[in-house]
Amino acid sequence: MQKKFPASCLATVLFAGLLLGPVARRTLPAARGQTDQRGLQVKPSQTLAKWPSREKRFGLIIGIDQYQDSQISKLEGASNDARKLADALVQFAGFPADQVTLLTSEQPLDKWPTRAKILSRLSILRSSVPPDGLLLVAFAGHGIERGKQAYLLPMDAQINADMALLEDTAINVDRMRNLIAETGVQQVVLIVDACRNDPAAGRGDSDNKLTETYVRGFNFKEHNKGISSFVTLYATKIGYRAYEYKEKKQGYFTWALVEALAGAAANDKGEVTLGGLVSYLQEVVPRRTRLELGDSKQQQPYALIEGYRADELIISVVSARTVAAAGAASKETRPGLPEPADMLRAAQTIFINSKSKWFKAAFVENDLRKRPEFKTLGLKLVNDRKNADIHVEIDRPLFTYTYTFKLIHPGSSLVLASGGVSEKGKSLQGSNAAVKVVDEIIKCLQDARTPPSTQPKEKQEPISSSL
Repeated sequence: MQKKFPASCLATVLFAGLLLGPVARRTLPAARGQTDQRGLQVKPSQTLAKWPSREKRFGLIIGIDQYQDSQISKLEGASNDARKLADALVQFAGFPADQVTLLTSEQPLDKWPTRAKILSRLSILRSSVPPDGLLLVAFAGHGIERGKQAYLLPMDAQINADMALLEDTAINVDRMRNLIAETGVQQVVLIVDACRNDPAAGRGDSDNKLTETYVRGFNFKEHNKGISSFVTLYATKIGYRAYEYKEKKQGYFTWALVEALAGAAANDKGEVTLGGLVSYLQEVVPRRTRLELGDSKQQQPYALIEGYRADELIISVVSARTVAAAGAASKETRPGLPEPADMLRAAQTIFINSKSKWFKAAFVENDLRKRPEFKTLGLKLVNDRKNADIHVEIDRPLFTYTYTFKLIHPGSSLVLASGGVSEKGKSLQGSNAAVKVVDEIIKCLQDARTPPSTQPKEKQEPISSSL
């Protein structure tokens, strides 16, 4: 009988290391190393606001569903994740097709993601990617922790009680990080999605949780070998697992990542910024897993961003038509719900919640209570989200000077209205920003409660307000 060993998770990780620029970044209210309640961390430093030119972008995308060792459980969507991500990078993120290498277990033998093939490709990239270029490495498959060491499992990995065999057939996370750093490139993106289930066969539905060992293993800051700055984005928080989206045959995180790059996270110019991508993932992933799997399944992306003007860094571009189509498709996934304006018009109770410690819910609550127009609307603040007709979610996304709000229908998570306020060049204090945010919230509610026109009623979009 083979000895069982503790398995751990390598959740989806996005490292975007950026070359330090000569322009000092704006100092954010978040002090060095501080963390807000979402697990989003920031350390101020000098920054860049753009990726290198198209011809300097290289990618290695790896996806493994089927392992040669029968002791390793099969996955359902890792290869699909890799293929769709590779396509999105070429189509929307400006990567040349001939500079993106795809290795998956469903391809011919010469494209199998074996240990030798993965290490060989990384070796080739060491001489291919210029120092001022961008290297993106993505891995979707199993990861484990053993003996306080974290490993990625390539297609030909062997797992049993023999530690030496594991070292010879798996890829130590430390080695993967070092190989990437030794390319000499200073802008790096590393995406790892291996937190779906236990890799031990027969325990495939058991949790495989993200641990601090994996976080430390992929930390370029602690083991700096030339990468000046980076971003780390995990599919889930430490101590939790990620889930597979059975209907889509993908992981929920990578599915949302591809959707975001394809336009779901785009602004009205068709640009997807890193800040917009993070916000989209943190909203969509937990909501979708909760709706599909139930409230007991928690998957909340976690990010660490350093050396980045995330709100300005454009990582993909789509057409305005694509943005409109993405919005229409989003509405079609919520059939049978009333119109947003109808929900706002009928609401009587409101619950306020903040996603950021820098913009407290009390700021908005206190200002709302002072407003005679709020009382005129016949609305009441409540302390329990379950008793609210409208859930107001406020935020001050890190890396920005913008204070945002969303009016959400609690039962369906449908966004009824949204908006924000910001001032270029200076940082609003939370209490002062609350006054302006409340102005916009009241305006959305008043607009919804304006008597309808006698003209034929058209299908209404969610109300949006911004300054």
